Amino acid sequence: MSRHSAGLVILVLAALGSIAGCRDVPSGRSLDGRPPKGLGGPDTPQFLCVSSDDNGYSGLPGSPHDGGLHYFTSLFAGLRNPAGAGDARTFDGVSPHYTFFVNTRFIVPDVPNPHSGGYGAGDDPVLVRRAWREAFERGHEVGVHTHSHPHGRPFTVSQWEDEMSRSIEILTAPYDPGETSAGLGVPRAALIGFRAPFIEPADNGMTAAARLGLTYDSSIEEGPGLGPHPGDFPWPYVLDAGIPAQRPPIGPHPGLWEIPLGNFAAPPDGACARYGLPAGLRASLAKRQDYFQVGNGEITGMDWNLWNQYEMTPAEFLATLKYTLDLHLEGNRSPLTVGFHGELYTIVAGGKTAPDLIRSRRAAVEAFLAYALSKPEVRLVDHKELLDWLAGPVLLRQE
Repeated sequence: MSRHSAGLVILVLAALGSIAGCRDVPSGRSLDGRPPKGLGGPDTPQFLCVSSDDNGYSGLPGSPHDGGLHYFTSLFAGLRNPAGAGDARTFDGVSPHYTFFVNTRFIVPDVPNPHSGGYGAGDDPVLVRRAWREAFERGHEVGVHTHSHPHGRPFTVSQWEDEMSRSIEILTAPYDPGETSAGLGVPRAALIGFRAPFIEPADNGMTAAARLGLTYDSSIEEGPGLGPHPGDFPWPYVLDAGIPAQRPPIGPHPGLWEIPLGNFAAPPDGACARYGLPAGLRASLAKRQDYFQVGNGEITGMDWNLWNQYEMTPAEFLATLKYTLDLHLEGNRSPLTVGFHGELYTIVAGGKTAPDLIRSRRAAVEAFLAYALSKPEVRLVDHKELLDWLAGPVLLRQE
């Protein structure tokens, strides 16, 4: 063999080896929630995206309230993704991040509390801003959740733009360490995500988000039995064709991503023992809410419905999250989005929820994250990191 031929063979073998090592796939773009080409198999990372909504409590020294966003920031500081093969492109062994969708009325309190029953009163605005800044400085993603948290389904595009623009203006205003102004100092390019208040997505809201240059929405509740893309837990998808099956329908918004809010699934009788529960959870849930469907076991509404609508015990909550994660792992590996509300894990001074119950909720969250990160395929990432990966997916490598 000539030197030229040998060199060519070496180059080809090196290229093949590089491809095998990188395990890249062409594209992570889906139009309808089905797994993008090359994804969904056993080498696909099982992404877990944790978010916290509203975030009106700080939990910082000086606050009479314990928990808040600082609780999640401190919790995540002690976590690590599975080591894997040490490939940063699949987030192997890195300190994970979460996404926090904020209502900026908590740091510029110029509108009334839209909630009832004591929820959403909030902390000292200076401390809230400090907690948000702490999370941002530690690499966690800030998302837009409007300024005043309105019921926006009847809004015009202009009204949605006003709400989002006000929030973006506050979040991107210069940060003053002396705390004489309310700006958070987030670069405009870092604000890419939106979630509709009360999980009430609207077509006009999607139009406003796209006009304002946001990259994704995360307000559509999806699951195999409940949601506009039935059959399996969907992957993130672009809204080029809209979501005709959503109620009310969402029209086309080319290029705007949807990172769905995944429904939870309560374990059926045959699986309850595996998750530390006696059989009968689904039958019990059907007695608590008559719209619950025993056949699919799905629950929408993030953690709010689990704790408040269904009044789950911490053991039931933990079992439901574990079972839902395992369905994703055993299925098409679609990313699992778990939506929390920071206030539900905050001991509010003078609040109605007993401190011991709040602590047991936190223990359930911590046990779930420990369970998830014990799985070698799981990678805990924020929403932006997920979209970055989807722009050029890389499969897991053997250790």
